[in-house]
Amino acid sequence: MKIVLKKKIRVRFQSPLSRLIPQNAQQRYEREKDYLLKLKNQVNVPEIISFEDEKKEIKMKRYNFTTLQSYLQNPSLENSIKEDYILQAVNVLKKIHDVEDRVHGDAYTNNFALDNEIMYALDFDNHRSHPNPKTLDLIMLCADSIYLSKFNLEEQRQLLEKVKERYGEIKPIKFALRDKAFYKLTFNSNSEFFDFFNKKT
Repeated sequence: MKIVLKKKIRVRFQSPLSRLIPQNAQQRYEREKDYLLKLKNQVNVPEIISFEDEKKEIKMKRYNFTTLQSYLQNPSLENSIKEDYILQAVNVLKKIHDVEDRVHGDAYTNNFALDNEIMYALDFDNHRSHPNPKTLDLIMLCADSIYLSKFNLEEQRQLLEKVKERYGEIKPIKFALRDKAFYKLTFNSNSEFFDFFNKKT
């Protein structure tokens, strides 16, 4: 069995809509360890070989992962296939949310990946402070996915309706002006996107 080594490093940065809580290497290691242990029998996450607490290292089985981000950036891939992969990631995210009210915290497309057509969730070491973190996870995933897929307005509408069907009730979120500015600049998000997450579904 091939093994990959993951080591925690310290990161600090701010984000609109939420505050990414500064954590040192130990805190990031402990959070990811806790998530992997709690999720392993309920969500597709990498198989753990061992934890090295003193070195703050996690040894995992090596996979032939291709990130969701890479698939969505592929111009030759049909939009229907891209949509299917996005909805698979939504399914995984919903399962995470159903395990003891957990959230991903960094649910962008580079943190979902496929191996043998199975969608996995990766990297749980970021901790964000927000009153509605589950909807925030969905916003991250959907905004990034729509942007990378270059979906037009009608394709966006169809995707978001299917997201609602897959995920179930989505708690509405209030976007401040700076939040809208961030998503417009970063993902070219439009008013219909904001309205979708700003109303009770």
